[in-house]
Amino acid sequence: MLRIALSLFVVLSLGFLSACTTTEAYDAKLNTWIGKSEKELVTSWGIPDKQYQLDANTKMISYVSHQTVVYPGSFEPCAAAVDRRGVLTSCPPQIPPSAETYHCETIFTIQNGHVVRWGHKGNNCRA
Repeated sequence: MLRIALSLFVVLSLGFLSACTTTEAYDAKLNTWIGKSEKELVTSWGIPDKQYQLDANTKMISYVSHQTVVYPGSFEPCAAAVDRRGVLTSCPPQIPPSAETYHCETIFTIQNGHVVRWGHKGNNCRA
């Protein structure tokens, strides 16, 4: 039992560390945009999904990504067998279909035509 708990702890720890590393890599990628022009950003990332003008010199533009993954589930038929005790049935566990949505919104603050800040939110902001 201790061995199973230790194995589970190791697997979960590695998953957590890889998630942090991935987010850190995305942050590092976004840091390279500080000081670049809005024109360079839009040329590379494309037309923004959202835009908001804060004042004459400052605006925020954002890029949004969505992805839905559908898992079909598992519906194994029950098996029946006949022996001297009668009919015996065995039904494996059924797993219903499910879906998971991944999203990320990356927001850049543009001041006087140049990127001065960035931020992101969501469960799939990765490099």
